[in-house]
Amino acid sequence: RQQQIPAPAEIPAALLEAEPEAAAEGMIIGTVKAGDYLDRVAVHQLGLRTHGRIELHTEATTPGMAIFRAGAGNVFIPAADLTTARTGSGMVGKFVERDGVILLGWTLGETAVETGFRPRRAEEGRALLQALQATGISTVEGETTA
Repeated sequence: RQQQIPAPAEIPAALLEAEPEAAAEGMIIGTVKAGDYLDRVAVHQLGLRTHGRIELHTEATTPGMAIFRAGAGNVFIPAADLTTARTGSGMVGKFVERDGVILLGWTLGETAVETGFRPRRAEEGRALLQALQATGISTVEGETTA
């Protein structure tokens, strides 16, 4: 039922050595269809929960969000596909304290999705949200319905 969802982009080689605007390490909770925190996207390993690192690149020739995932394929979200960033208490079986998860909204082909990220250090998560806000993406700090 999810076969129409295309594979996410590979991280451009130029970003592998580039200095990010902001970065955070933690747990990539997984990706769900936007607005449905229990509808995990199973294709392309997007629903897997892994440890990893998220980097925001704004000065690169290909700006966007690089998601490095341990034990799963890495994902690149072009800046044009990022739609929202907000905090919440969790998704798909991983729920934590209020505002403990960053929810990144983006489009994958024609499908609106959200990827959950639990930063290991709260200050890195705040810096990532501030950097996203500086790019003009719609950010919301504060609890959202999960």
